[in-house]
Amino acid sequence: MKLTSEALRELYQKETARSARGDRECPSEEMLTSAASGDLSREQREQVADHLAICSSCAKEYRAIRSLKPWAQTEPAFSGRFGESRLFTFYIPAALAALFLILALLLGVWLVSQRRENERLVAQVSEKESATAEANRRAEQAEAARRVAQEELNRRAGEEKPSQRTPETETPKGSSQTRNRLDQPLANVPIFELEPGGSTRSGGGDAVTLEAPSYTRLITLILHVNGPLSPDAYTLEVLDRTGQSIWVSRGLRRNSYNNFTVALPRRTFPAGDYRLRLYSLRDGRREKVEEYAIHLQYR
Repeated sequence: MKLTSEALRELYQKETARSARGDRECPSEEMLTSAASGDLSREQREQVADHLAICSSCAKEYRAIRSLKPWAQTEPAFSGRFGESRLFTFYIPAALAALFLILALLLGVWLVSQRRENERLVAQVSEKESATAEANRRAEQAEAARRVAQEELNRRAGEEKPSQRTPETETPKGSSQTRNRLDQPLANVPIFELEPGGSTRSGGGDAVTLEAPSYTRLITLILHVNGPLSPDAYTLEVLDRTGQSIWVSRGLRRNSYNNFTVALPRRTFPAGDYRLRLYSLRDGRREKVEEYAIHLQYR
């Protein structure tokens, strides 16, 4: 019977396999790998070659190892590219994280600066509103004090007996008009606000100068006090420059704005320096509350 090349190959592999050889010892995988890479001595290579000729199993392993040799030689380059890829994969997220951190810090700084700017603007607006409210309140107090002073003058004028009224100097002959009297409404009455110690709302100093028109016959003063007032009775004493008392007002009452008003007639208080002392009366004793220094001028 004639055998084909394929049949001969199968017969060779069957007869030379490890199972068919029985007790013959095959070289280890390490030796086959060294033989494929050319790392054995001449004697060892001859031994391996003789064994491969009679052992189809080892020859098959040797061919498999030889086929992997080109891949093993290119492995370092592959490892280098793989390392670079891993390095690239590691540094890109780190760079992005650092960039986001910087942006977050910049955003935080901007938000803090905007908050401070908003707080500054709110403080300015609140300050302007407070100043406007204070100015309006002072204007209302001055207007209320003027009305109180006018009502007090009208009340006193109504209670005054005709025999006690001082006749006014008549105007030049031929004129039917007369000057304002205390028992009549007065126009253009100057009003001044005084702070304790002599200062006014417009400035400070020991003695403040009050300039009134030359035609005025009455000056109205609004006396402010520092701090709250007790529900006691009050009195006001006016002294001249020598310290002599020239006028005392008893039964002085504070108004709804927590201050006091007093009207000074020019006839009794000509130009000069005066001190006004506000006292509280409690249990028959007088205790000084505030003091005001003024210098009157008529122009």
